[in-house]
Amino acid sequence: MGYGVIGVALATILSTVGLSPDDVSDASVGAGLLGFLGFFVAAILAYIKVLPCGKMESLG
Repeated sequence: MGYGVIGVALATILSTVGLSPDDVSDASVGAGLLGFLGFFVAAILAYIKVLPCGKMESLG
């Protein structure tokens, strides 16, 4: 979830760089949500590749 928050922050900042406060629109919010989704999915895929697979164990 933390990577998604970083994605929101970066995408929002990058979408508003160079714009005056009057020119900022809803597009920055949309870019932030896309950044959240992108970073969150990338983090999930990275964890799938990095972490070992689980193994079944008998309980008894």
